[in-house]
Amino acid sequence: MTSMPNFLTPRGYMAANAMAAFPEIQLSYLLFDFGHTRATIDSAKALSIASNFDFTQTHQKLFMDVINAYYNHEASIADYEAAEESVRNTRLLQVSAESRYTHGEATIVDVTLARSNAATAVFQQDQKRSAEHSARYALLQAMGLPPDVNLSVASSRDTRLPQQIPGDVSRLMRASLERRPDILSDLYKMDAATAATRAAQRAMLPKLEFNANVQAYIGEQKVYGYTQTAPASRVAQPNGTVAVQLSWPLFQGGLLQNQLRQARSRERAQRATLDKDVLAAEQQVANARDALETSLSSVHSAAVARDAAQNAFKAASASYSAGVGNLTDATQAQTQLEQATSAYAVSHAQALMNAAALAFATGELTSAAGMETFGDDSN
Repeated sequence: MTSMPNFLTPRGYMAANAMAAFPEIQLSYLLFDFGHTRATIDSAKALSIASNFDFTQTHQKLFMDVINAYYNHEASIADYEAAEESVRNTRLLQVSAESRYTHGEATIVDVTLARSNAATAVFQQDQKRSAEHSARYALLQAMGLPPDVNLSVASSRDTRLPQQIPGDVSRLMRASLERRPDILSDLYKMDAATAATRAAQRAMLPKLEFNANVQAYIGEQKVYGYTQTAPASRVAQPNGTVAVQLSWPLFQGGLLQNQLRQARSRERAQRATLDKDVLAAEQQVANARDALETSLSSVHSAAVARDAAQNAFKAASASYSAGVGNLTDATQAQTQLEQATSAYAVSHAQALMNAAALAFATGELTSAAGMETFGDDSN
């Protein structure tokens, strides 16, 4: 007769070790949801494209800031050079006045006035130098550089000015709406808002899903006694389920209805933003075109005035040096020459800035030839 195995310890209990694992694999596949998922994807894609256009718009604004700072710096350089020329001219008149005074052909009043004009010209030159430095620092700041960078700036004096610009403002407006990144961004944001509204509507409809589940219980247990150890017992029990599930959110406390109202409100807000930006873009194009046309006319007038002032000063200075003119006429001619030279420099820079502004308004600023599409004749 065989005795029963004894797994008890001297204290009357058993020791056991157990291990278990519960692996599980779940599969869920959406079969049909009335276009809710597609609308959500369409909204996300449209927002992604809109973000790219926003990035382009930010770049164009940066380009415009640098362009304005560059041409302002060019105008300040030309203004300073006009002040230098004014210093030379006033000193020339001073030398003539002192020479005529030495020969008894002028009074001490003429000499004093000529010296005062020369000193004033030097003072104005210093002011123009300070303005040129400020414009240079502004250019470096627009480029993201510290003010102590020794930057060599190319001159824009040989830059061609457009002599003709498109006369059809409506065509320019239509073209700008097709190219401007801010308008294109608004259009895609409008598409995204419309898709989001469609997704909110579809969220209240049923969904049909395929679900599969495979899981198992895998375990092992060992019992240890005082003198004997029981054989290990192992368990491996898999099971699985397959189902087609239909879900329909019949009541969620008004959550889905409120989400739909919010989506529609955002869609209306985006449509209003688009309409506002379209009107602003059209007005910007019209203003930029008119400003460019006016500035081109101003450059032509300033060039004529500058040439006339140069001839007048040469004649007045020569007459005064020869003793047949007076200092008042020569001084007035010199002042008019300085003003005309400065006016031409400012108008030339302003015309270039207005050309860039029109390219920016029509969405062509990213093109290398953007400012030359309105004409390419030299001034």
